[in-house]
Amino acid sequence: MEDSDKNDFDALMKLSKFYLTRNTSRRQHEWRISLSVWALLAASVVIKHRPPEIFLVTGLLAVVLAHSFLWVGQQWVRNQHDMEMAVFYAAKAEHILWPSSPDPPTRPTKVAELPWKVRWFGFITLPDHWSSKFGLLATVVLAIGAYLLIGRNG
Repeated sequence: MEDSDKNDFDALMKLSKFYLTRNTSRRQHEWRISLSVWALLAASVVIKHRPPEIFLVTGLLAVVLAHSFLWVGQQWVRNQHDMEMAVFYAAKAEHILWPSSPDPPTRPTKVAELPWKVRWFGFITLPDHWSSKFGLLATVVLAIGAYLLIGRNG
């Protein structure tokens, strides 16, 4: 391998590692925030006086929608992009080592250029994304539980 190829390979692997590390870090942060939201929903059952129904339903619905679409969904789309970028750069590096290997995939679409349905609903509609679906389901179940239990013990 020539020096320029080695430098290119090293640079591509550093880019791949960068995207993989960012994906991992974001995923950990996503779970911490989600666990905090779930803990708050679970802790809300100790509220002794039930607020007016419209406020309770609106508040719980806002929590579910915000957590699901503004947090879990947006984290998913960015994590998906970072993982695709990591694979893209690793494949380009592999092609330097073995030029006879299949051509690397094309560069993944930027998040801002994704169709709005994928960007906002991909975490629900696309297969094989269990953690995002779990986050949505857990939030909905805990919000329903909070709705049923808030103000019932006082």
